[in-house]
Amino acid sequence: MKVGNAMTSIPDQSVTGETSSPFQFRILDVVLVTTLAALLLGAMPQLSAGLLWLFAALALYSLIFVWKVKLWGILQTAGYLTVAALILCALLLPAIQSAPRSGRRPQCMNNLKCIGIALHNYHDVYGSFPPAYIADENGKPMHSWRVLILPFMEGQSLYDQYRFDEPWDGPNNSQLAPAVTRWYSCPSDSTKPPTETSYVAVVGQGTAWPGDEHMAIQDFTDGIGNVLLLVEVHNSGIHWMEPRDLHVAQMSMTINPTQGQGISSGHPNGASVLFADGSVRYFSSDTPPAVLRSLIHIDDGTLPLPP
Repeated sequence: MKVGNAMTSIPDQSVTGETSSPFQFRILDVVLVTTLAALLLGAMPQLSAGLLWLFAALALYSLIFVWKVKLWGILQTAGYLTVAALILCALLLPAIQSAPRSGRRPQCMNNLKCIGIALHNYHDVYGSFPPAYIADENGKPMHSWRVLILPFMEGQSLYDQYRFDEPWDGPNNSQLAPAVTRWYSCPSDSTKPPTETSYVAVVGQGTAWPGDEHMAIQDFTDGIGNVLLLVEVHNSGIHWMEPRDLHVAQMSMTINPTQGQGISSGHPNGASVLFADGSVRYFSSDTPPAVLRSLIHIDDGTLPLPP
């Protein structure tokens, strides 16, 4: 019996040179790692620093287990599962991030609804809507409609502290400037100063807000359900007390214009508007300019509302 010969059938790695490298990997490994890196780089502008560190840590964890560092097969499988989970998270990230923005839209529309109720309560008491502003003897705007409706918006105490014998930014009124009125701020405008209003009137000749004139419901010959009373403007730069709004002659007749002033918001693909009858609607970014132009004016005929 030649037992010794049987032992020689086992290949000697030192002789054949077929040593096992801990960093040998297959094409599948390369594809998975490359795909992960590409997805992370694509999502990087949308990620916060904390999420970036989390993804980096998980990616390092995945690389350790995907590459064959002489570990058990179950650990290598865990690495593949981790890579797959990361890829899925990267793919779903835009949808996940847009969900909170969509969820803020009802709150924004509710803000406009509350302002609309206050405007109609003002109308019931005084027989008209407030003017866009109260002017001084030289015609310079001094006080905004947003201040005038404070008593109808749980702001009576703030209204009592406001002085109408000085401008909105006068010595006394400036001390009220930091006051935050939650109804005037859209939750999607979180990057702006909290005292900046998100809701403005469209002012100018032929609109519901011609200036320092009072307009009543009977003046809306197109019907109060066919006239815009207030619109949303993203990062308007207007303090809520400031007697300044969106002038019809200076605005773009589109939703979310790429240039210039206009109706806009931080919500996806549209903006909220308040009609003179108190109803609130969400206009998409592709609303025809002719429709907006007609709805801004109170007596030029109407076009069918967009669906």
